[in-house]
Amino acid sequence: MDESELAEIISRAMASLNNKYSFNVDAIKWITTISRGHPFYVHLVGKHALLRAISQKCHVVTEVIAREALADIAFKGSAPIQEAAYKKAVGHSYIREHILKKFAGIDTEEVYTTNLYADIAKELGIDPSAISVYVGQLASEKYGAVLERTRDRYYQFKDSLFKAYAAARPYERKTSDKEDDA
Repeated sequence: MDESELAEIISRAMASLNNKYSFNVDAIKWITTISRGHPFYVHLVGKHALLRAISQKCHVVTEVIAREALADIAFKGSAPIQEAAYKKAVGHSYIREHILKKFAGIDTEEVYTTNLYADIAKELGIDPSAISVYVGQLASEKYGAVLERTRDRYYQFKDSLFKAYAAARPYERKTSDKEDDA
């Protein structure tokens, strides 16, 4: 679905609540953007953002409230399938999580790796050849096989819903976390 169709989901929800509660423009834009075409995420994040606003006695859902709601979803297990896949992919590795999120942040379906590897290696201060090891892990069954190699130097996510979740979800690991295996 395109962003205007996703925004319509929120508009209809507001109308069904007799406009007692509303979402500001920034919240709607943010929710529809992170949803990446998936109405499931509009419903999930919108519902949790609305509940958070009500609990704070607010009548307007802001982008800040929506972002906090997404963090709640991740940390309270409201999207258990995506969260389990995320945790399996990341394991105890900040580097693997960083790479996963960088791949998820690419808008195209296929991700060209050559330039991305160099950028990630520079960000993390590691050798670019090490990045391919972690990408291989993300494509392996041990880490949930969330990525698949489509051709030389190209990967894509096996599940676009998971890609949207991985891109939007806050980081779990910290840069100081000990690497489990690399």
